[in-house]
Amino acid sequence: MDADRLDTFARLLARRRRRRSVVAAASGLVGTFALPRISAAACGSDTDCAPGEVCVSGVCARTPPCHCAPASTPAPSPAAASAVYRGGAAHTGIQPGPSPSGDLSVAWGRALPVPEGFYQPTSPSLVDGMLYVLRWDGLYVLDPADGTDLWHYAVDGQTGFEAAPLVHDGAVYFTGYDAVFAVDAQSGDLRWQSAFDGMGGGKSAIAAGNGLVYALTSTGDLLALDTDRGEEQWRFEAGGHVSPTVVDGVLYVGGAVYEDDLRFYLWALDAESGDQRWILEAGDWTTAPPAVDGGSVYAVTNTGVLVAVDAESGEERWRHGEPAADSSETGMAPAISDDTVYYGNWNGSLTAVDATTGDLRWQQDLGVVTLYPVVVDNVVVALSGSDLLVLDADSGETRATLDNLGLTVEAGGLSLGAEVILTSPVVADGAIYASINAGVVAVSGSA
Repeated sequence: MDADRLDTFARLLARRRRRRSVVAAASGLVGTFALPRISAAACGSDTDCAPGEVCVSGVCARTPPCHCAPASTPAPSPAAASAVYRGGAAHTGIQPGPSPSGDLSVAWGRALPVPEGFYQPTSPSLVDGMLYVLRWDGLYVLDPADGTDLWHYAVDGQTGFEAAPLVHDGAVYFTGYDAVFAVDAQSGDLRWQSAFDGMGGGKSAIAAGNGLVYALTSTGDLLALDTDRGEEQWRFEAGGHVSPTVVDGVLYVGGAVYEDDLRFYLWALDAESGDQRWILEAGDWTTAPPAVDGGSVYAVTNTGVLVAVDAESGEERWRHGEPAADSSETGMAPAISDDTVYYGNWNGSLTAVDATTGDLRWQQDLGVVTLYPVVVDNVVVALSGSDLLVLDADSGETRATLDNLGLTVEAGGLSLGAEVILTSPVVADGAIYASINAGVVAVSGSA
């Protein structure tokens, strides 16, 4: 995260209006979170580091992760939980749940390496009882029961991981600095690695469908790669970093094209061929994945305006909200359930609107942005600033809070006093899993 974005978040948090009670159980985090102490000294081997440190992907660290897959990983049971980024390919934000009930507290915290000055947490995915998390040095696979390592795939020379991994048909797909990777989901063995032109990728989560995986490069090219070998099938110049959404053979993605000036678009493409089906001028950046449900596409611009579009024709149906004064290159993703769309705004509000008409159902002033709300049964789970909230889906009333989830720890020399959690939580089996700068936490309830 750059200094300008940190300053923006700090201003948002500084003017926050506290309207929620603090849950005393939040104090349980300190002492459960074993933090890595990253000196950020460059190294080529352990001998280059201070006593008690080891060389981890070119940086000295005191608490090294496991860099090897075990000889064998136990097969998950058929009932093992799965809860993925934004709820799956349609990105509706629906989680299987159930959500924890009663007072919230941290069940466990797992520290993961973060070098000084970096801010690169990625949203976790829970599949077949294994928790997958990308960090700056590779892919970590954890036991969701206690956060212990199952295996770790370290990627040499790659530090551009800023998006959620995709677990699909027995493989984990993710985008690095200049390549897309496919790793066996059980063993951690590399299946293939496909290099692309340009560098600085990894900002957008991969999507899959029709025997293809779809990945965006740093230059805004949308690539379609064969799932078996990673061979490029087609590419489309999208000009953005929006994680694509795939539903019923159609791929929806936002981006920007410079014509006489910079114009912002939302496209629908044939997922098999890459041919354009329709294009809509969005009016502003949409850098979070759109949600598709009930024949409509829902996208939130980076200024906090929700746009509803006919999925078949590309005709705009309605808009809701006024552009916020504060915005960022980081976008906000909508969630939709039971004909209601939930979305955040940089003005600090979390809003629920009728999915058909765009009429307001409720709005909560949380004081700071909520980027990725998710829906579990009849509640909305939101990471608002550095706090975790559980809200009634029908009324917006607060059911439970866990304040300062991201402020209770320090990591990597970066002050977390200005942390706005930029990741999407997953919810399953009575637990909420969230990535913060210091690592991953699991939150449970008292009931």
